[in-house]
Amino acid sequence: MQEHEGTSEERDAIRREYLSVIEESLKRKSREDVRETISIPEDFRVLARLVDGIVGYGLPVFRNRAHPAFWWDCRDDLCPHADRVMTPEDLTQHAGLPECWQIAGGWAPGTGPDANFSIVYSRESDEDPWKWRYTLSTLDHGLHIFETIPEFLAWYAHFGQSDEVPGPDELDANSLLFGEI
Repeated sequence: MQEHEGTSEERDAIRREYLSVIEESLKRKSREDVRETISIPEDFRVLARLVDGIVGYGLPVFRNRAHPAFWWDCRDDLCPHADRVMTPEDLTQHAGLPECWQIAGGWAPGTGPDANFSIVYSRESDEDPWKWRYTLSTLDHGLHIFETIPEFLAWYAHFGQSDEVPGPDELDANSLLFGEI
């Protein structure tokens, strides 16, 4: 039986496998004090039921040169799903969070040119509760931390867009094709 109306059984099976592998790996690689309770955030589960991935706009050959992918999708062939889950130590560097933050676990669902996306179970201090957050760390745009998927999607919808209209001397075919304008 399908979990979400309008999706194929094959897609549902692939999604369930992806989520299962990620969750099993989280329980193995996360901090010991959260291993029994850590699970994939509910808003990410909802997202996975609704879309196959979030990889940006445009043709893949051009998009992959200029636009980071938040989530490669459940069919990610770039690496085994379990390898996307990182230890807290590896995630600290990957996510680019300040040193005062504590990371208990998480994974890297996507990457891009000079960009790292991370889903991290984190807190700012010992007094704070553990909470899922979504981070984007880029060379050009710095660090962005989102508390929810809807907050991230509202921001991501306009990622890389400029409010300035380029002048005629700034227009060229490569800039248009690579999404730099």
